[in-house]
Amino acid sequence: MHAWPPLYTVRISSRAKRLLLRFHPEKGPEIISPTRLSARQVGDVLEHHRTWIERHLPNLRTWPEDSLPESIDLPAVGQRWGLTHVPDTPASHLHADAQRWHLTLHGSPPLLWPLLGRWLLIRPSSICRQDCSSMPASRVCTPPG
Repeated sequence: MHAWPPLYTVRISSRAKRLLLRFHPEKGPEIISPTRLSARQVGDVLEHHRTWIERHLPNLRTWPEDSLPESIDLPAVGQRWGLTHVPDTPASHLHADAQRWHLTLHGSPPLLWPLLGRWLLIRPSSICRQDCSSMPASRVCTPPG
């Protein structure tokens, strides 16, 4: 049984014509709104769709509650990224320092795991955009300094 209300996201969209409720396995319910919603309106939306949300909550991916890794190895490109966690921030976000191969994660771990997952999907494409044709196959990258 999940606690009510579950963690959810409210996204304001200038393209939205009406209120929309989606469920993401990584981050749970997302309310998409064309205008700003009051806390009462958000509560009303969640309560109105409670049965539907509760039916989808078992599909929510669970992440370790209180921990994040100290580093991330990317063996295919020979990189090891260090991580720093800043827990007491109001909004979850990630800052990547590509020169030092370091990530700074702001927010609570359950909300940061999906951000980290998206970064891992994006990072290889940014590496592939570099000109790798002149790199020998056995080259292992090392961070500067």
